[in-house]
Amino acid sequence: MRNKKTTLIIDADTIAVQVGAAVQVAVKWSDDVYSMFGDGKEAWLQVEDYITDLQLKVASLMGLTLEDSPIVLAFSDPTRKYFRHRLLPSYKSHRQKRAGPMLVGFLKKKMAERYTTYCIKDLEADDILGILATDEFLIPGDCVMVSVDKDLQTVPGKHYNPNQPESGIIYIDPFMADRNHLRQTLIGDSSDGYSGCPGIGPVGAGKIQLHGSRAWSNVVAAYRKAGKTAGDALIQGRVARILRADNYCFKTKEITLWNPQ
Repeated sequence: MRNKKTTLIIDADTIAVQVGAAVQVAVKWSDDVYSMFGDGKEAWLQVEDYITDLQLKVASLMGLTLEDSPIVLAFSDPTRKYFRHRLLPSYKSHRQKRAGPMLVGFLKKKMAERYTTYCIKDLEADDILGILATDEFLIPGDCVMVSVDKDLQTVPGKHYNPNQPESGIIYIDPFMADRNHLRQTLIGDSSDGYSGCPGIGPVGAGKIQLHGSRAWSNVVAAYRKAGKTAGDALIQGRVARILRADNYCFKTKEITLWNPQ
C-alpha cells in the first residue's frame, strides 16, 4: 500500500541567507577600494542541491519517495515589518538596518518561480509554517516543518531541524507546544528583541508549573514578582506566539492575537 504524501514546509529565508552568504566574495582592488560580488548561477545550484538534500533526508526518515515528499517554501514579508512590531516596537529593531547578502532577493525570486511558495503581509516565515502545519485543509496529507529556529517548537506537529539531523523527525504534541510557548514567554529571546520576564532564564522557567488550569496565572505571578504587570506578560506572550491556523484568516487577511485560556 502506498504511503500518503508528506509535504515539507520549509523556512526558505534561512536558505537564501545561508547560500547567499556562502557564495558572496569580497574583492580588494586597492588599499582603499573594495567591492563584493556573488555568482547567481552557483548560488542557485547550491539552493537546488540544498532543497533536494532536505527532501531526500526527510523522505528517507518517513519511508517515502521524492514524489511523495512535495515542497512548500515560506518567506517572511519582504518589508521586514511584522505584526509583532505593532505589539513591541523593540522587536528585531537591531536587525532593521542590517544588510543581508546581496543575492537574497535574487534567490527568493528564483525559488518562487521553481517551487510552491507562501509570503504573507505582516508575517514571518515561522508564522506561515505554523499556520500551514496546523490547518487541516491547506496542506493535503501529512506535513513536516523544516526550520533551524527553536521557536517552532511552540507549534504542534512534526519537525525537522537541518542543523540537528541526528535528531530525526521530532513530534511535538499540543500539550508540549503550549508549554514551550509559555516557557518562551518567560525566557524571552534577546536575538529577537523581546526580553521575557526579568530575572527568569531557562532554569527559573523550569521551576514554574506551565501546565494545567493555573499555567497562565503562574506566568503572570512571575512577572508581577519581577515588578511587571499582567499586560506586560500578555504582550510578551503574543510576541512569543508563532501563529497557528486559528490565528490567521486567509479570506480577510486578519490576524487574531493569542489570548490565554
